[in-house]
Amino acid sequence: YSTLKELDDWVQSVFNVVGEVPVVYAINKIDLKDEVMILYGNKEVEQSARAFEAPYYYTSAKTGENVEAVFRQLGASVLARAGVATEA
Repeated sequence: YSTLKELDDWVQSVFNVVGEVPVVYAINKIDLKDEVMILYGNKEVEQSARAFEAPYYYTSAKTGENVEAVFRQLGASVLARAGVATEA
């Protein structure tokens, strides 16, 4: 939970300096799901992401699970904010 709290503070600090920018949460090490879920329950992750209207993904750098999806989502969010149409 402390990492999520620190992330919330960090995102808010970024917003305070540059304004609201697209945010996507990547909760890593999903290949260690039991350990990750002990540290961060779904409720806590959802609340933290919702506070910044951010989608969130459970990812694994080890297996590659959802890593591409995170970057695709972030790219689409940046382009949408800039008013650039993207393919579905």
